[in-house]
Amino acid sequence: MLSERLLNMPCRYRICSEVTESQGRDPYVTYGIEAVSEDDDSTVYNAVKAISGDRSFVDHMVKIFNRFHLLPIHLTDAVEDMMD
Repeated sequence: MLSERLLNMPCRYRICSEVTESQGRDPYVTYGIEAVSEDDDSTVYNAVKAISGDRSFVDHMVKIFNRFHLLPIHLTDAVEDMMD
């Protein structure tokens, strides 16, 4: 995990995805959110994976988090709040 200082850095949010395979089911895609450096996409400050299989729902979260400049340290709580 990154240091507290990095989790309080300004960032931007983007969608991430992964294909999940489980026994007896077809593979499916889940979407998550990564908080990345505004200057360098390769630096990921924080991430919440597999939020939903609905890309538009996760994209809506990303737009809100970017609009309000959510700090990476609050990402997990913000996702949980939006899931309620």
